[in-house]
Order: sequence, then structure tokens, then C-alpha cells
Amino acid sequence: MRTFSFLKNRYIRLTINLLIAIGVWFFIIRTLLKNVEFDFSLNIINPVYFFLSFFFMFLTGVVHPWFIVITIKRISFFKSFRIWWLSTMGRYIPGKLWMFAGFVYLLKKENLDHIQYSSVMVFVQIAVILSSLFLAILLYGSKYIPFYYSLPLIILLLILYSMPSIYLPFLKKILKREIYSPGIYDLILIFFLSMVVWFVYGASLVFLVKSFGGRINLIEGAGMFSLSYISGLLAIFTPGGLGVREGVMSIMLKQTMPSLSLKIPVYMRAINIIVEVIFFIISYTGFLIVRNNKRE
Repeated sequence: MRTFSFLKNRYIRLTINLLIAIGVWFFIIRTLLKNVEFDFSLNIINPVYFFLSFFFMFLTGVVHPWFIVITIKRISFFKSFRIWWLSTMGRYIPGKLWMFAGFVYLLKKENLDHIQYSSVMVFVQIAVILSSLFLAILLYGSKYIPFYYSLPLIILLLILYSMPSIYLPFLKKILKREIYSPGIYDLILIFFLSMVVWFVYGASLVFLVKSFGGRINLIEGAGMFSLSYISGLLAIFTPGGLGVREGVMSIMLKQTMPSLSLKIPVYMRAINIIVEVIFFIISYTGFLIVRNNKRE
């Protein structure tokens, strides 16, 4: 194993980490410039609403780590914060697997059972997609599907979600790995937290639209953001859903606010990336401090 002995050098490891970080942001900027039509005119009517949009986007940074806290009982919020936001940036690398790989790596670093607890991310993604579908039915279901049809569908999906023994063998076969299911109480909390996350994102979108003189309600904001986010998530080969998320959001906004349909998605993504970068820097700084303290 002497082939990799050079990795013991601190400066070589730092250089490799820096090159990886540069590579991540290269994919982000390249895809953003390639897929999104920019409108740089910043004609903000209400700066207070613009600030509130940033505030609610920042609030997501506090909400997201609770997915880990809920399912891994013996981990602190601050560790969960570091794990979540350090691994999250991996979704901007093509392939969608780097976020999961980073999550597993950081669990190992915390001496946690990475095989068992990496299953958290699987069920979080299921809850995120299911809650997004729930909001989509609330937002658009009444227009296309009578409520007495959509309500039983929601109930059926929630029942299936709460009974992982039904779909767990299928997940194991698809992912080709062992998957551990959280308890029913944790599954309910994960779904509830997914809904909270969408409404916090939705509040950010509502205030962004208001800052440019438009108007949408919270259900519309949460529904639009969740649907556009899931569309980007399912676009496997697009880093972070860049371009796809903006396109879907633009189509939905065009129905009621055609003049803002291109501008709002671009600024929503910009705010999202700025906040994620800040959380990544905070998390990485915390990671370095903890590592140095352990060495001392």
C-alpha cells in the first residue's frame, strides 16, 4: 500500500482538496452559464422583501440538519450541520452520487455506522419526493383531478411510505446495498420535516416575487419550488438540477407572471447558491477546527 504513501503529506492532501473544490465550482458555473438565460436587471421594488427572501433561504440551513438528528439519536446538531452541508455540495458534480458518497465518508469520520445510517439519505429523498407530490396535488390537483380522487391517492402513498417492508426489497435490489429502515415514528418526522423545508423554501420564493412587485401565496411558493426542485433532482446527469429547476419554475410562473418568469428562477438559484456556499464554508471551517483539535 506504499503507492498511496504520498497522501500522508498534509500539503498534498490540501492541494487535492483544493482541486476537488475548484472542479465542483467549475461544473456549477459552466452548467449555470450553459443552461440558464440570465436577466441581470435588478429592479427591486421592495428591498425588505428581498432581504426576507434571503432570510428564509438561510433558515433552511437550520432545518435541513434535523433530518440527521432525527434518525441518528446520538449525534449533535452541530455535527449534523457539518455532515449535511459538506456532503450537499456533491450534488453539483454530475452523476448525483457524490452527495451520497460524501455523506458516507463523513459518517465514517464521525465513527458512526455508515452502512446503517447512510440509509437516512435514501428515506429523506423518498420523503422529499412524496411531500413534493403532496404539494403538487394541493396546488394543481383541483384543476385537473377532483379532490375526492386525489385525497385517497395521497392517503395511499402515505400508508405505503409508512410501511417500508413493502418496498425495502425493491430498494435493496436497485441500490445493490443493505438498507435499514427507520422506525415509523422517525418516518413520520422525516415526512413532516420535508413539508416544513418546502414551506420555508416557499416563503423565500414568495418574498422574492413580492420584492419585484409580483404576488403568490405560500402554497403556490412551496408547490412551485418543490416541483422545480424535484424535476432538477430527477435530471440525473444535470449537476444540482441547474437549468432544469429554473426551466420548470419559469413555466409555472409564466402562467400568472410572464414578465417575471425568467428573472425570478435565476435570482432564486443565485440566492440558493450563495447561501449554500456560506454554509459550506462554515461547515468546512468547523471540520478543520475539530480535526486540528483531535490532533492536538
